[in-house]
Amino acid sequence: MPSDSNVLNNISEPTERRQAERRAARLAVVSQVIHQINATHDPDAIARLAAALLHQRLGFSHTFILWADEVAQELILVATQGVAGLIPTEYRQKVTLGIVGRAARTRQAQLVNDIRLDPDYIELPGMHTLAELCVPIQHEGQLLGVINIESDEPGVFDHTDLEVVQTIADGLAVALQNARLLAEVRRALAELEQKVEARTRDLNAVHETLLDITAQLDLPQVLRAIAERAAHLVSAKSSAIYLLDAEHDKMEIVVSYGLERDYTGWRLALGEGLAGRVAASGQPLVVDDYQHWEGRAASFAGEPITAVAGVPLTWQGQVIGVLNVMDDIERRSFTQDDVHRLMLLAPQAAIAIVNAQLYQEVRRASAELEQKVEARTRDLNAVHETLLDITAQLDLPQVLHAIAERAAHLVSAKASLIDLLDRERNELECATCYGFERDYTGWRQRADEGLSGRVAASGQPLVVDDYQHWEGRAASFAGEPIT
Repeated sequence: MPSDSNVLNNISEPTERRQAERRAARLAVVSQVIHQINATHDPDAIARLAAALLHQRLGFSHTFILWADEVAQELILVATQGVAGLIPTEYRQKVTLGIVGRAARTRQAQLVNDIRLDPDYIELPGMHTLAELCVPIQHEGQLLGVINIESDEPGVFDHTDLEVVQTIADGLAVALQNARLLAEVRRALAELEQKVEARTRDLNAVHETLLDITAQLDLPQVLRAIAERAAHLVSAKSSAIYLLDAEHDKMEIVVSYGLERDYTGWRLALGEGLAGRVAASGQPLVVDDYQHWEGRAASFAGEPITAVAGVPLTWQGQVIGVLNVMDDIERRSFTQDDVHRLMLLAPQAAIAIVNAQLYQEVRRASAELEQKVEARTRDLNAVHETLLDITAQLDLPQVLHAIAERAAHLVSAKASLIDLLDRERNELECATCYGFERDYTGWRQRADEGLSGRVAASGQPLVVDDYQHWEGRAASFAGEPIT
């Protein structure tokens, strides 16, 4: 006859085997549940899926998933199964209350098979809970939420249930972390796309501006186009362009746009006002409240300017001017994106300005050259006519008089004379004169006397602007009003 111990062993072995089989089966389901949860990337969708699978696949009658709000120190209900209509949407509970709150505070699982014996239990309307299993969801010490399982029957939860829910909670923590990382990556990508789109819009706007200003070579038109385009580029009301007068350390406004008066020609000292500071430092500058800024220029006292941004215009490493944009909207502030747009425009604007200046200089030089060529042509024609006139004559006195008269007309002079050198006597004799108050023909002077004497001695032309006070003047012309 078998002993009592053998009978007990025979009874316990099948029970333990059934428990092991049940545990293995439930853990296999848990593995499938976690796989499904990890395939979802939205936190609230993960919560809803987890609650449904705990209820449907693992047989828990009432399931709740709550997310943790660490700032408010609350738990927020995001998903339920088996309690339709009993718990209000987005139910919130302080972590200082209830068995759920205790699990959150202690970061420890709570298995309570008879809630009537637990003083922390909070009864919710419509619920008839007698047993409760709460497991915190946490990742690297951070509380993410709580899984709460409730039953209307006491004593229904065991350590296998605790192990199952704990495994689900660990899987939820990983899934949540992955979802949050994915959300951060997507958010970063979206921000990057927005920045790329904004940068592309900026570049397109600057490109259109450059097409507009580089198509022109007339300096005033170029300056006007840059000022207008710069204001539109950052949605500003007005703008101004200053060019540096390095010789006098001054900044001169060469164009203004959108201001109540035309400031073209106004000058500031280098370092004065916002433009002066930008020119001195070579760096952009933004002022949000220009009227109360200690560095404001007195020139704009009558303008209702609130916000100002200025960027340097540089050419070959040197500041050649400043581009300012202004607004009169209260609390308007030019952003770093606005400054970036202006800095994209500024180098090309400087090139356009220098090109227009060079074109202007070329046109001016060309006009001057044309005038010189015309004047030289007139001179040559006059000389040619003079030569035709004097070579047509053979009588010496007539030839000399014709030369003297033509020479005076050639340079629009009042009078002229011709002195001939008498080498034997080393004297100059006036052979003819034209336009004087008296006739000096036959007058003689030393070969080195007066202006004629010096020209004869040196063989070089000589010009005297104030003959009456020139120390070398000849006494012969003392009575003539020669200057």
